[in-house]
Amino acid sequence: MILAKLNTSPRLRFIRFCVVGGVGFSASLVLMVIWVECGHLSYLAATALTWLCGNLMTFYLNKSYTFQKRGTRWWFELLKYFMVMGASLGLTLGLMAFLLNGLHMNYIVATTCLSVLVMVPNYLLHLLWSFK
Repeated sequence: MILAKLNTSPRLRFIRFCVVGGVGFSASLVLMVIWVECGHLSYLAATALTWLCGNLMTFYLNKSYTFQKRGTRWWFELLKYFMVMGASLGLTLGLMAFLLNGLHMNYIVATTCLSVLVMVPNYLLHLLWSFK
């Protein structure tokens, strides 16, 4: 009983979300390098493919590991997950343009800062809506 309660604690769930996000962030960086350097894709094409693959991976990991949802209407959860992540992408792109063009920040620093910035809103939206 105590172990079951520990597995569903809000703190542990958020830590799991952060771990999944870190894995997704790392995998995305590797994919970008592979597609740009080895596959000779444009940065835009590589970014789009990375976003799609990364979000498919993190959807599965968040569904099964973070929120521990089994079965039930995965396609509906996937649609909601991509709606949240699409909104997050739009916000991130706008802020990225400002940070790089307006403040002349390094793109890796800006990407890292923005990933941290959107972490909590993304977590709350997935908790309260995507995987409800």
